Amino acid sequence: MTPADFRAASCLDADEFGRSLNAYWTAIGHPELALCTPEVVEAARALHALQLEAQPEPDVSALIYQMF
Repeated sequence: MTPADFRAASCLDADEFGRSLNAYWTAIGHPELALCTPEVVEAARALHALQLEAQPEPDVSALIYQMF
């Protein structure tokens, strides 16, 4: 493996992630993995929702510089 194997473009949403993942798995010769893309996208959506729920509300706006 090379460093390039660990670099990927950012995805704007789960649908774009699914399209990219499907294209990648197809391009490297794993069509059986590409068939799993819808389930992976749904798992990504569920994990993202959990992450958003777990984030505490900030006491200070993110636009305010805070010094400790």
